[in-house]
Amino acid sequence: MSTPTLVKQLRPRNYKVSLTRDGFIPWEKEIKINTQETTFIESVVLWADSEPELQEARGEVHLINPTKTALASLENSGAWTEVWSEDFQNNTRTLIARFAGSEPKNVAIQWSPDGELLLLSNNDKEILVAHRDGSQTLPLDSILPEGIQEIWWDEGQSRMLVFTTRTRTLRLRPFGEEIETLLSKSVETLISTPSGLYYSEQDTSNTNILFDNGNTTEPIAILPKGTYRFVESKLPYLLLFNEDRERLILLDAAVHDQPILLNVEAETAFWSPTDKRLLYTNGFETHVFSPKANSNLLLTRMSNPILAIAWHPAGSTAILARPDGILAYDLNEDGGFVQTKINEAQNVSQIFIDGKGRTLFFLGIVNGEYGFYRQIIR
Repeated sequence: MSTPTLVKQLRPRNYKVSLTRDGFIPWEKEIKINTQETTFIESVVLWADSEPELQEARGEVHLINPTKTALASLENSGAWTEVWSEDFQNNTRTLIARFAGSEPKNVAIQWSPDGELLLLSNNDKEILVAHRDGSQTLPLDSILPEGIQEIWWDEGQSRMLVFTTRTRTLRLRPFGEEIETLLSKSVETLISTPSGLYYSEQDTSNTNILFDNGNTTEPIAILPKGTYRFVESKLPYLLLFNEDRERLILLDAAVHDQPILLNVEAETAFWSPTDKRLLYTNGFETHVFSPKANSNLLLTRMSNPILAIAWHPAGSTAILARPDGILAYDLNEDGGFVQTKINEAQNVSQIFIDGKGRTLFFLGIVNGEYGFYRQIIR
């Protein structure tokens, strides 16, 4: 039979359901049928039965943009480190910038939250902003005041840069507005919202998370003293990473009595593209946390490390790279999951899927050959 379909008059018991399609890996799950109830199987992702293809040289540093529509890569070109942008929609690659020196590790790249701009810097303190198609490039050295300490994209504003000096926190929209002062003090991390600013501030023994609406400042949470930064926050949820202890802290900014929802050891975390569920791993355990349901689903606990994690754009499937290959965990409404092995790649260090869910990209080893791979998955 083909989908969608309705199967009637099943006796109450457990059934094994198998979904197959030519050219795809079979999907199987055991479901329980209860008396006078309808059981649904929805949001199933079938994975193409294909092999990874080694791409031309792309360097060893890659960063997918937040919308999963473009890939930035750093490549060694003799005495230069080149920054390239690959557009998945137009299937084009563009040289964005070149920095003197042959060590890509000395060049830092950050995507703007909307995935359109790149913030680039190197050890010589050259800082520039470039459009992903190479149409605009703006050196910031002559624009920013002297004594810049830190600079980052404001997660709350699509194309705003936040930077600090010793005494101030400021903001700039590249290619547009003038520099504005946000706070008359230097903060460690900050995210702006339509209602105000969330930021961290140190005292003698703690790190305080504060909210400033322009008139008053109120505390949101008190955390152990350390170095924190906001990452991929989705209001009312504020996500912070403690760089000193490799811990992830999730706060509910709308709750003042018990705002800390999660405080766990973690290396990496990503929000689901379709809802507010958080996929995170500490390298050995991987979880999906739902703040709304206050549930924390354990996907896997291994003695061997989890090498990388990602979401499928549909938001119903988590992707994990393990030492024995890349696997998909199709999450169920009942809190379980179906596991499917996609390939047997080894030593995977990065993994991501394009925004349309058609292609899996990863950096790793296939059949003994290390490189940047592309695998058709739909």
